[in-house]
Amino acid sequence: MTRENPETSFVKPAIARDPSVYPADEVLSKMTLLKPMRPEIRRLQNRLCAQLKTGR
Repeated sequence: MTRENPETSFVKPAIARDPSVYPADEVLSKMTLLKPMRPEIRRLQNRLCAQLKTGR
């Protein structure tokens, strides 16, 4: 399915037809957004990821 809207007029047709780039409306209707993380949770996540990467 090709989305007919202004932003796709500048996109290559093969990309505009790619459902992984422009999912169908039925797929979009099933998607949800994650709530933003609290700053302290984000800091903990960053710290743990850094420790994992550095092996500490």
